[in-house]
Parts: sequence; structure tokens; C-alpha cells
Amino acid sequence: MNRIVAWLNDSFAPTMQGVVRRPWIAAVSSAMQKNLPFILTGSLIFLYGVFRDFFPALPDLWIIAANTFGLLGLITAFMIANQVMEKLQHHSYSVTAGITSIAVYQMFTLPT
Repeated sequence: MNRIVAWLNDSFAPTMQGVVRRPWIAAVSSAMQKNLPFILTGSLIFLYGVFRDFFPALPDLWIIAANTFGLLGLITAFMIANQVMEKLQHHSYSVTAGITSIAVYQMFTLPT
């Protein structure tokens, strides 16, 4: 057991810290952290739905869950491109890159 802990501390952890410092990996990590409130909102609504099954008088909040999970792809597309530009120190292009990534996402998901 001590050899495993030593390997994790001496070899694996420094290697992973080097990988995570790369701007592209750090950008994806940061974008996912910024998406967590949307994921949490949708999850809480699903949990609320369990209680609504037992108490039908409660209002239906399904539209909130549908919108949070339905828009999560768009939000993720925007946030990843936005965070890549932030991590690469191209702050003036961060919003433009985010909007462009939404357009590319839409082209791939709704081809005509």
C-alpha cells in the first residue's frame, strides 16, 4: 500500500499537474466547472419530480429541467471556446470564439 501512495505522490501527481497546466486541458476543466450550476439545477428538478409523483398537487417544473439540460450543449460549446481563449490570453476574442463555437455546434447538430 505504501508503494502505491509513494508512486501517486512522487510520479503520478506531478505528471498530472503538468498535464492539467496545459491551456487546452485547463480550459475544458474550467468550462465544466462553470456548467455545474446548470447540471445541478436540472438534477434538483428531477429530484423534485420524485416528490411530485407522491404529491400531485405540486406544480410541474419539468420545463426548467428540459431547458437546462436542453441548453447544456449550447452552454458547453460556448464555455469551452470562451475558456480556451481566456487560457491562451486572447481575452478580446473570447466572446467571438464562444459565439462561433455555438454556430459550429448548431451546424453539426442540425445539418441541412
